[in-house]
Amino acid sequence: MGMPIAHLTDRFARPRIIACGIALWSLATTACGVGQNFTQMFVARMSVGVGEAALSPGTYSMLTDLFPKSKLRRAAGFYSLGSFIGLCQLVEVEAEGRQQRASVRKPRTDFG
Repeated sequence: MGMPIAHLTDRFARPRIIACGIALWSLATTACGVGQNFTQMFVARMSVGVGEAALSPGTYSMLTDLFPKSKLRRAAGFYSLGSFIGLCQLVEVEAEGRQQRASVRKPRTDFG
């Protein structure tokens, strides 16, 4: 999916393609939450993939236009770092949630 979308980003306005991809991604994620059978979930998950595929080609192309060659590696690195930061935050939030659920399940022994 990335190659056809990359071709579109070379021909049309990159910010608009990125915005459409994010909108499709968001709507498809919502559709995943309300899907009631396999077909609906399958179509919604496929749409999530198409929406995600619209982001990287356009973003890297915009970075190439916005930054000089000497600073391009750093800019691309910061962009790529975002997914790892998000993953670390997810792990932290999940760990906190597990601790809270575990404390709810512990039997109370401090009755006075």
